[in-house]
Amino acid sequence: MQDFDKYSETYQEELDRCLNVSGYSSDYFAEYKARYLERFLPDDFDGRILDYGCGIGLLTAQMARHLPRARLNGYDVSAVSIAKIGSEIAARGLFTQDFSMIGHDYDLIVMSSVLHHIPPGERSKTIEDLAERLSRKGQMVIFEHNPLNPVTRRIVDRCDFDRDARLLAASEAAGHLRQAGLNISRRDYMVFFPGRLRWFRPLERLLGWLPLGGQYAIAGQRDA
Repeated sequence: MQDFDKYSETYQEELDRCLNVSGYSSDYFAEYKARYLERFLPDDFDGRILDYGCGIGLLTAQMARHLPRARLNGYDVSAVSIAKIGSEIAARGLFTQDFSMIGHDYDLIVMSSVLHHIPPGERSKTIEDLAERLSRKGQMVIFEHNPLNPVTRRIVDRCDFDRDARLLAASEAAGHLRQAGLNISRRDYMVFFPGRLRWFRPLERLLGWLPLGGQYAIAGQRDA
């Protein structure tokens, strides 16, 4: 697994460089995911969220904007990255490198572009450990790069911090969630149009079934 401490100073700049081919920025993708979560959560959602693999807090910050009543926690293996999370966001909850401190009873656990950095043989155990920390009816959402999309593969190939990346199909992510005892509640492909075709973006919600989007989201829900 990559040592993200050494990328913490320039992480967003490097990510934006890699994403340049898509015509979008890292902030765009973070907000895209936060808006996706906002769509299927209740309007007054005030539950506990764990951003697993939160890094420097790009997605966390967008969730704070779009889910203002949520209680946000974050975990990342890189203590240096966590230290760079803005003080306003850090004040919303616990952000730590110590997995034993993150607690239980999360209403939502989010893994955004994390699983492809975890060795394949360790992925199921990681998901199982997280699923045990969900509340009754809690959900886990995995956002991942779609290996079927050639632009996505090009972006991954350009990123120095993705040298260890082993992309996984949506079917594999869904299998890990099921193995952890979760029921698949959503499966959506997303980000179909590059920046130069952004006027077609309103159509993306109609294409969620099509396995050609640049990324995908899989949601698994715990039984009562």
